[in-house]
Amino acid sequence: MKDRGGHFAALEAPVELTADIHAFFRPLRY
Repeated sequence: MKDRGGHFAALEAPVELTADIHAFFRPLRY
């Protein structure tokens, strides 16, 4: 688990959340 973020990760750490989402979907893109 991450040190930052919680149930409302998008509000608490939007930059980290966005980076995680991009990293997660990167392999799925063509």
